[in-house]
Amino acid sequence: MEADITVAALGSADRAVMLEIDQSAFAFDGRDLDPEAETAWIEWDRAWGASRDGTLGGIYTVFSFGLTVPGRPPQLTAVIPAAGLSWVAVHPDHRRRGLLTAMIRHHFDDVREGRRGEVVSCLFASEPTIYGRFGYGLSTESARVSLPSRSALRALPDPGDVTTRFEAVDRAVHDQIVREVYAASCRQRPGNTLRPAAHLDRQLEDRPVRRPAGAEALKILVAERRGQPTGYALLRRTASWGKLSPEGKLRVVDLQAVDPQSAHALWRRALDFDLMEEVTTPPLAPDDRLLVWAGESGPTAHPGEGLWTRLVDVERALAARGYATGIDVVLEVTDDRCPWNAGRWHLAADTDGATCERTTAAADLALDVRELGSAYLGGATLVGLGSAGLVQELTAGALAACSTAWRSPVMPATPYMF
Repeated sequence: MEADITVAALGSADRAVMLEIDQSAFAFDGRDLDPEAETAWIEWDRAWGASRDGTLGGIYTVFSFGLTVPGRPPQLTAVIPAAGLSWVAVHPDHRRRGLLTAMIRHHFDDVREGRRGEVVSCLFASEPTIYGRFGYGLSTESARVSLPSRSALRALPDPGDVTTRFEAVDRAVHDQIVREVYAASCRQRPGNTLRPAAHLDRQLEDRPVRRPAGAEALKILVAERRGQPTGYALLRRTASWGKLSPEGKLRVVDLQAVDPQSAHALWRRALDFDLMEEVTTPPLAPDDRLLVWAGESGPTAHPGEGLWTRLVDVERALAARGYATGIDVVLEVTDDRCPWNAGRWHLAADTDGATCERTTAAADLALDVRELGSAYLGGATLVGLGSAGLVQELTAGALAACSTAWRSPVMPATPYMF
């Protein structure tokens, strides 16, 4: 079915048709959307379309990210180039006819042959059943959390000299603050994306057509210490009135801080607005510090978004991240979609770094590339995957040793969806 499919580059002149295919696939109301504004963040040298007999039926784009991965101790993280797969859409008239498979194959080949040094592809899945068959593994777990307004947070022994201010978002004022704070805070755990400038611009845009119904314009809390920004929280409030009391909702869109004291001050302010009944967070890691501070206030978790990671180049990907302990192991990897990854790999790591090379030595563990993706950011454990029958231990003790080495000291999370 793929023989009559071609995948070719798209350009800015294709904005309208891309938005039309995206709307047809995802069923959103696109009548008031401006194609130029909606596609302003697309990297036009990484936008592609799949056609059959000259008819465009599918699209995809790629964002050039830096991705934080487990670092070499004592560093919590390192940063590697990553391809963020997005805008994957197939028109309903072309579903189940090979277009998606052709686009994913094209994407893997493009990443492998590209000049950006990318070794992994990552995405957020609209439906979790789609991407496992292409070798993607769910690598971060997160949940949006709801807290009653006025919820108490555990006090810090040293709250620091942090002040906060509340303002309407003004890109001329707040752009640099957001960029600098995010650049520092995103390296605090694996799974974060270092966003291109267009993504940071988009985050501060506040077009009315994109606001939730009834919500106010975007606001910002800025945390400072001695005049220097140390954190920010982007948020929206939606007023609502019940029979006896106000029932407003506050949604924190993004909260970043360079230290615990600044994060604590921002969450205290977010939980203390008048007329609000409930506060909802962005996606949080299972060990996020807010859950520690608010554990006695009855937070309600709504599990959902997680990052899916795919090793396009096993050799370079495994050598690029750090490991918690020394490890010397041979992995037998299966990979039906990227055959250059299949075979045995000798992974050796110590405090000086890691190497991964082809070998003919006997394997210690056998697993599919999908499990490598799940464990790559240090969240899912190889022992856990092994207990599910997805990793085969061929040498006694290798599974536990390898699982310990792959773990991150903090759980990975990806609060920014793309």
